[in-house]
Amino acid sequence: MSMQLSVHGRLGKAPRQIPTKTGTVMASASMAVQIPLSRGDDSDTQWFDILAFGRVAESLLRHKPGDMLNVYGSVQINRWQANGETKQNLQIVAESLLSARTTRPGKRKAANDSDRQQCSPRPWG
Repeated sequence: MSMQLSVHGRLGKAPRQIPTKTGTVMASASMAVQIPLSRGDDSDTQWFDILAFGRVAESLLRHKPGDMLNVYGSVQINRWQANGETKQNLQIVAESLLSARTTRPGKRKAANDSDRQQCSPRPWG
């Protein structure tokens, strides 16, 4: 069983390409997501690591820190030991990516620069 998640947030650092033996494009990035707290108007920031392959990775690599994205994919929990303490983080293996980047008035987007890349169909259509 797996958990699917869609998050909307900002990239924290520039995405980086990860070399693979097979030549498949692979990229990783970190993303800050504001999560509302149950009381009041406060929110908390949750960081997610994003891992992408193929066309989704190519799209991710075109983004910069601060860009707003919506990422959909399966969630993994990574655990490790550091200084005798168990740490963990959430990682989303991206199946699709939607950029919320806007263009300035008077500027047109290149026809081949697709903001939405999808590796597999979403379960809802």
